[in-house]
Amino acid sequence: MKNNRFGFVLIFFIMATNASFACTCVDTNETLSIKVKKSYVSSNLVVTGKIIDKNTTHTSINYHPTDTVIYTLELKEKFKGENNSRSIKIRSNGGCGFSFEIGQYYLIYTYTLDGANVTDICTRTRDLNEVKKEELSVLKKLSSQRKSKTK
Repeated sequence: MKNNRFGFVLIFFIMATNASFACTCVDTNETLSIKVKKSYVSSNLVVTGKIIDKNTTHTSINYHPTDTVIYTLELKEKFKGENNSRSIKIRSNGGCGFSFEIGQYYLIYTYTLDGANVTDICTRTRDLNEVKKEELSVLKKLSSQRKSKTK
């Protein structure tokens, strides 16, 4: 009986101390409008467009293998960002990265990491068909306000 208990404790200890990297996204009870405003402010780039290319590189972060995927987006509409190009590179990292499909249209929120536009599953990035009209309306208003302040 003691051996069984020791074995159980040993297995539990090994499992409990094993490093795991999980995505933890926090959702709030705020209105959609407030969530969109907060995401807009914290993002360096907010755009819609079609994914036209995908390149994957295999890397290791803290000895854990992961994939870094660089997507090319054909710009449809820009709500925020300094990039004036018709195509934009978007990076998506590892297990928390957002998985895009070539040929599909998306609303994408990015932040800057190591000089790249990066998105993940914790941003408001989603398939454009799943985006509520209210969100696009709020983004257009925020974009308009931003443009009038910079003039």
